[in-house]
Amino acid sequence: ITGYVNGEDAKLITAQLTVRTTAVKARPGGKYPITVDVSKAAATNYKFNAVSAELEVIENAKDLTAKAADYEGTYDGKAHGITVTPSIAGATVTYDLENSFTNVTEKTAVKYTVSLTGYKSVTGTAYVTINPAVLTVTAVGQTREYNTENAALTSTITGYVNGEDAKVITVQPTLSTTAVKASPVGKYPITVDVSKAAATNYK
Repeated sequence: ITGYVNGEDAKLITAQLTVRTTAVKARPGGKYPITVDVSKAAATNYKFNAVSAELEVIENAKDLTAKAADYEGTYDGKAHGITVTPSIAGATVTYDLENSFTNVTEKTAVKYTVSLTGYKSVTGTAYVTINPAVLTVTAVGQTREYNTENAALTSTITGYVNGEDAKVITVQPTLSTTAVKASPVGKYPITVDVSKAAATNYK
């Protein structure tokens, strides 16, 4: 308080003024007004003139960081995504798209933002890759008598995950053998061709 005359001081104030600001602990960085309320202030032989000021909240730009880890794995029927670990507990992580991938996914970028009140936000990118699981097709061996027709060739398929079964196959593998009805007695290969086979989330 300035303006005293004749060597007087604050002892002559009979009702104090109030000073307040809208800034609180959790406010983000920025400038906030400091206002002086003299409506109830009083002093012998004086009147009050209020002059406002500003309070600047500075973000702690160096303190908030984050570690991000890519995800790459083989299809297992479960959801996966990138992992982001903020340096300060309580920070919020948001993503530019849903960070949850279940089906086979080529390398996909996931952008993230880490924010915490009072700190400068951190942004970055990590990647998700989910590779197809492998189905193994095994031909079932057969025996027949000479000069009879081959029975239908069959196979067993293994490698399904998460309780899935042959319903995921959209194009079946093919089986063939060099043995024909008139083939001499002997052993003949049953071959499996998967070149055109297809299955959702499998290869």
